[in-house]
Amino acid sequence: MSVGRNSPEWLDCSGTAYVNDSAAELPIEQGLRFDLHQFTSPGLDPSSVADLRRILLGRTMLEIAQDFQKGVATESPLRRVAYAVPIPHEHSVQLYVCSDELCKLLAALDGQRANDVAQRWGGLSSSADPDAAGPEGRYQLRVRILQQLAALSRVAQSTGKKLMLRVEYRRQTGDACNGPASRSEGVRH
Repeated sequence: MSVGRNSPEWLDCSGTAYVNDSAAELPIEQGLRFDLHQFTSPGLDPSSVADLRRILLGRTMLEIAQDFQKGVATESPLRRVAYAVPIPHEHSVQLYVCSDELCKLLAALDGQRANDVAQRWGGLSSSADPDAAGPEGRYQLRVRILQQLAALSRVAQSTGKKLMLRVEYRRQTGDACNGPASRSEGVRH
């Protein structure tokens, strides 16, 4: 199906959290090894993880901004260690290692705390899971993601490895209501 020039375009983002030794990564264009502890979620990206860290620390955006204005140095929750652009203007991959502080905060999450954090964590885009209709569905999605991140963080701590995040961005075109019609490669002229 050919998509016209006036078709909307957007970036589709998905993040895969996994446990590995950051120095042992394959070339990131090859994808992840199947034997690693991992899960993938639409909408999981560096900004949503940074927002999650802020909530886990019990901080507000105003407090973070005030610390920045005062020159207070804080540890970044993620550090980008690699990136690739397998298809220019269409597909990019970024690889991050999570800070030890973030991993420790996540590993300490229990069920009740995950539920509490999920109510305040709006970091995932609203299109993160099209099947999660309404606020309750998005809330349940956030709870599941938090539980999975907590479990992976515990694995990372017990094995001495790192919690990693692989984020893929793909350009999509089509009707946002009906989903992607095709990748935008079809609209090149």
